[in-house]
Amino acid sequence: MNYKHDADSFWMPRPCSPIEYGQRVDPDIISWLEPTSDEIDMYAKELDFQLDHRRGQPRYLPARFTQLRNLPASLLHSLDWLDDLGDHFAYRPSPPSNVRSRAPQTYWLDFSQLQLNQYLAILLGSRMKVVRGRCEISLRLGPMFLTQPPCKVLGIYQVNEESVPSDEGICTSLELLHRIQDEGGIKVERLLALDHVASTAMSTWLLASKKLEQRVQTCHWVDSVWHVPGVPKLVLLLHNSAMSETRPDVNWHVTRSQYLSAIGSREEREGEWIPRELMEPAKTTTIRTQIDFCR
Repeated sequence: MNYKHDADSFWMPRPCSPIEYGQRVDPDIISWLEPTSDEIDMYAKELDFQLDHRRGQPRYLPARFTQLRNLPASLLHSLDWLDDLGDHFAYRPSPPSNVRSRAPQTYWLDFSQLQLNQYLAILLGSRMKVVRGRCEISLRLGPMFLTQPPCKVLGIYQVNEESVPSDEGICTSLELLHRIQDEGGIKVERLLALDHVASTAMSTWLLASKKLEQRVQTCHWVDSVWHVPGVPKLVLLLHNSAMSETRPDVNWHVTRSQYLSAIGSREEREGEWIPRELMEPAKTTTIRTQIDFCR
């Protein structure tokens, strides 16, 4: 899979606006994920081997190579030969004549031309592969239990900068979004179908991050305003089926309120937004209360 660019670059469209299958590739971005000369040579040898040993078998050639504009002459010859042979159209009784799979333009045709978000690789690991230009995701982990021992109820929370009053009047930074329940034990597949919850958490975070930006510009340095995580987060907490489905319920165990309201130190929270070397150090004197970085 292609991971040439840093995962943080996925906040904005790059290197162009969104594309679709069959759309022409802008000549100005031909260097996007362009393979090296060594990779092109290796692919040319692989193609020659396929032509010699697998003739007559349907094949798909990755567009990352076939849609390059400056291919070596030998590789161009092989691709043109395949076009003339009609091998790209193995399932059609009468292949079109004089068709070139990459001329007069080059096109967006498959996943080999795209860069996949690295966070997907972390989330899905070896279950996601790009094979023959197609992104394949294995679902074999779905039936597996999420934990051992399996848990029957999970609360899905988002971090909310506005304190949410609980049933007992205790404030927490977490807001309950959804509850998952399975008497036989919750499995991984239940967490892979939470798109609606993720979109809610994303919207909440975007709004909160804009407010944080305004506060940082206007507040005194001693004010602890860093209550918004550096990235949108979903937080999983163990739940009980008898708990409230709409509000944080602390009336269960003496530690429940701490479980709900615990947060990192100011230094940890600020560090999600600012490199440590750029943090403003605590002042020795101030007209305001001295800052406590352990809070």
